[in-house]
Amino acid sequence: MTGKAGKDIHIVGGGAKNQLLNQFTADATGRRVFAGPTEATALENIGRQMLATGAASSLAEVREVIARTFAPQVYEPRETGRWQEVYKRFKDYCETR
Repeated sequence: MTGKAGKDIHIVGGGAKNQLLNQFTADATGRRVFAGPTEATALENIGRQMLATGAASSLAEVREVIARTFAPQVYEPRETGRWQEVYKRFKDYCETR
């Protein structure tokens, strides 16, 4: 959307529990995936309360506290070549339609 490629992918919420999806995402994109926390919506609310009450002084501090408390599961790309073949077939298919 921004025209800039991100280095890593962060998956939060319920989807972070799906190990197969997370590994496929890493493999298909060739990027490292950080999965978690699963309760992202509740943690956002807590983070906003921390800022409002002065328990945290910045969004960066809130993110640091959450990252220390809820370490993500990390998925490294493994079978990227297979996904590149499938992507090429998909693009070829789209061009013929």
